[in-house]
Amino acid sequence: MNRNLHSLPDHAAPDQVRHPGSRGKRPQASDLTDLDSYVDAFETAILQSGLESKSIDYRQYLPDVTSPIYLDVAGEVVRIDLETRWSRGEHVTVESYRPHVTELFADTDSLSELLFEEYRQRYLAGTPVPRHQYAERYGISTSSWPDYDTVARSADKTKHGPVTRPDGSERNERSTNSLRFAAATIEQLGRMPEIGESLNGFQLVDVLGEGAFARVYLARQSQLGNRRVALKVSTSPSVEADRLAILQHTNIVPIYSSGRSAGWDLVCMPYLGSVTLRDLLHDLQAAASRGESLSGQSVRECIDAREHPSQREIYADSYRHLDRRTYTDAILWIIAKISDGLTRAHELGIVHGDLKPANILLASDGEPRILDFNLSQFNATEVPTRALVGGTLPYMSPQQLQATLVGGDLTPQDDVYSLGVIAYELLTLKPPFPRHEGEFEVVAHQMMDDRRQVPPMVYRVPQGTLGSVRTIVSKCLTPPPAGRYATALPLAEDLHRQLRNERLRHTPGETLRDRANKWVRRHPRVTSAGTVTLAAALVVGLLVAGMVRQARVVAQQSATESFHVFQDEQKTARAMLAISGLDPGTIQNAIATAENALLRIHVS
Repeated sequence: MNRNLHSLPDHAAPDQVRHPGSRGKRPQASDLTDLDSYVDAFETAILQSGLESKSIDYRQYLPDVTSPIYLDVAGEVVRIDLETRWSRGEHVTVESYRPHVTELFADTDSLSELLFEEYRQRYLAGTPVPRHQYAERYGISTSSWPDYDTVARSADKTKHGPVTRPDGSERNERSTNSLRFAAATIEQLGRMPEIGESLNGFQLVDVLGEGAFARVYLARQSQLGNRRVALKVSTSPSVEADRLAILQHTNIVPIYSSGRSAGWDLVCMPYLGSVTLRDLLHDLQAAASRGESLSGQSVRECIDAREHPSQREIYADSYRHLDRRTYTDAILWIIAKISDGLTRAHELGIVHGDLKPANILLASDGEPRILDFNLSQFNATEVPTRALVGGTLPYMSPQQLQATLVGGDLTPQDDVYSLGVIAYELLTLKPPFPRHEGEFEVVAHQMMDDRRQVPPMVYRVPQGTLGSVRTIVSKCLTPPPAGRYATALPLAEDLHRQLRNERLRHTPGETLRDRANKWVRRHPRVTSAGTVTLAAALVVGLLVAGMVRQARVVAQQSATESFHVFQDEQKTARAMLAISGLDPGTIQNAIATAENALLRIHVS
């Protein structure tokens, strides 16, 4: 993780940074590498010892106080130690560190960052304090800090910590409050940096998008050739960069650097355009409402119309290949690409937890990419900061909705469910479930009830869509997790096989009609009237073959029954003829019985 942004105050250029104890020297590039080494060693020690361990002494991971990077290292190590101890229930204060790192208390910027961490941890633990108390006690400015005290009141937050229900179970209030906080934090966005301001060497040019937790700016990075970047400025705790540092995939937006300043969490990413899947969905719905027929070309034109002219010039025709696809295949291609990126995350034990159209970027270079892992949960190995369970309610699985109310871990199958909702919406241009409004907990319970029903029949997909597409989407939306794809990997495999018109591997039950249609699609020469007739004959032949096979089974059963009757009748005839002195009438009856027996087995 690049921590270059951590030490730069808002008002200072990189070459103006000075710290007491640094002897007036600015940290060099090699020093920054050493900074990462110190911090990474401390984080590794915490992970190896387990989060419950209290034996890690942060002071062992600090350089000499005369080092030019002492303040940077000490500030980050102490912050991590503070965060770790709060996560295991130790409500320590910044003041308790004073005897061991007095230099930090003499540096206003370092002290402000540590105090903000305490302020934030107090809120997460359900024991918030007004920000003005820090300003009054330590003489620092807290005007740019999110007003958690106001947020708490506006969210009508009256209880803190686990709440015992009447049945004795505990509700995870921290998870519930995180979503309430997300809604209330919208008011904080009005106090975020404005266009034209400079923040840690980034000149803010435009707003690309915003949500409850953050605002994303188009910015110019002066330190690196004034290149254009996307800068995410967040008001909430974020562990995004730590997670994405280990993620390298074409379909995931990479991280350039991260840091924090004056209470804001900063994440710097490459600028790859600003068109999201939410934009595409909105424009497709508008086109359908006008009665327009949708195709792969429609999808491409909607993306191009949204793209900034400068990006359109650089990446002309990057989505042109969609013109050759049907509408359904164009949508499946996008979902398959997102599944590819999600597969990489799941392989590393990372659950996104907040998949929705707004978090999928249709990048200018022609690759859909996943955005915003800031609420993701790292399951393979716990880290000092566990991301809060969150997400956008309409795209949550019933299990994730439950987790927002009573706590619980997310699984890859929650991401699969969210992607199924997105696929359904894009294919039908309608949500799979009703939308609800009202109090958070009431709405969450209503949505859980909706999602516990049998998955909706995806019958409104565009005409000509194969039943196997409906099967894939329905499997994603199966209420019990065991009925869904286990991770994004098998989902991605089925989607790519569907796009290649191959038989699905992880979803049984494809009909004979679907398989025949796929055969025709794999043989594109089916264009002339004669070959179309041949293909139709093939389909009919397959159906007739099935009927003949069924007829043979029925005929075999009938023949077996006839033979058993023949055996009985021929025995009767033989017995009658074996009697001596029979009258002519009895003899005639015996002969008739024998003839009937022969007729039953078609002998004349």
